[in-house]
Amino acid sequence: MSLYAVKNDEGKWLCIEANGSHYWSRDDGDFFDQHDADTLAHVYGGQVVPLIEAPAKVVVSEEEAEMLKRAKTSGYPVSAISGWCDEGEEDHTAEDRFMRAYVNGWTVEKPKRYVLPMPYGADDDDPDQSHYAVVNREYHAGPAWHQGPCVSFKKAREHYTVTQADIDAAPDWVKAITPVEVTDDEQ
Repeated sequence: MSLYAVKNDEGKWLCIEANGSHYWSRDDGDFFDQHDADTLAHVYGGQVVPLIEAPAKVVVSEEEAEMLKRAKTSGYPVSAISGWCDEGEEDHTAEDRFMRAYVNGWTVEKPKRYVLPMPYGADDDDPDQSHYAVVNREYHAGPAWHQGPCVSFKKAREHYTVTQADIDAAPDWVKAITPVEVTDDEQ
């Protein structure tokens, strides 16, 4: 979120007190969102001055987010972050990225999702009726890959997507299938 201040022609900043009265100060003024700053500049005079934009959150993996959460509760967050990074890393880019995430906040990246189309039995003239149905189901004995039902790409996108990590852990016959990436705008 961006913050704004209101400054008059004399270089003074607008300050608003709790009771609603205002005054102009040579020191720092109050900070407002853009709507309030526009309104106050119109009412009291002056120009809206944008302040520094809030830094963007750093995108991290789920595993990195767990490490950052542990660092937040650690008595020594720098040590927790430093211990996570490669010892041989000379330029410290990972440590820098994690420290920016620790200070500015982070967001967890969504893993890419894929549909695994079966190459045989598909009607090439009608892609909505293709066998997009290689599925990975969790059973008592663990995951099991098999050819699922003949469904449209839309239905496969809704019910049968997998991640790259799923594919990497799959048997060789699954790895041989060319995955089709599912984008957010398709969902």
